[in-house]
Amino acid sequence: MEVVSVNAAVEGERRLISNLIMSTPLMSACAEMGKPELFSEGVCRNVASWIWEYFQVHHTAPGRAIEDIYLHKSQYLREEDSREVRMFL
Repeated sequence: MEVVSVNAAVEGERRLISNLIMSTPLMSACAEMGKPELFSEGVCRNVASWIWEYFQVHHTAPGRAIEDIYLHKSQYLREEDSREVRMFL
């Protein structure tokens, strides 16, 4: 098992992103007020951008569709970044 150190700010971002993945009302509120560029570079920003893209098309939070999104988008990530996103999701 691989151990990854995550600081408190990034942990907060990850919790928010997890909630955005599952909650359409939260995503609706955040879609108007924020943007993915506000998240830390790397895993948080990548996943946040996928959520925003999905929401713009479907007007709903991705929920379990995030797995399919990851499978599609991971081919464009470096192997290390792909592994980090997979561990997060």
